[in-house]
Amino acid sequence: MNDMKSIGTIISYKESTYMVIGYEVCDIDDTLIPHYVVVPIPLGYMNPESLRVIPINEVDTIIQDGYFNDFAKKYIDVRSFLFDGLTKQSPSEWIKAEEAFHDSIDKMEEHTDE
Repeated sequence: MNDMKSIGTIISYKESTYMVIGYEVCDIDDTLIPHYVVVPIPLGYMNPESLRVIPINEVDTIIQDGYFNDFAKKYIDVRSFLFDGLTKQSPSEWIKAEEAFHDSIDKMEEHTDE
């Protein structure tokens, strides 16, 4: 899998430019595939229809890396680990792993605020 990029990263995909605003897992033909959630540049989010999902491994070019600090590195590392294991998980196992991931992120945020 290609390296995951942080929120705010500007990418090109099929001759259009987008900003990464999140991450999503899509079930395509019973295969779980990690995607970026993106908005078009320069318009950004205008309504729900402006959101797109792009498979992480199909990005054409990274134009500019997004915001990246220590917390973002930890988040990306754990998220990448989860995404790398997708091929070994059923959708129900993924949901459990995703819930555990969000619980651990909540705990990381608590310690970051101290």
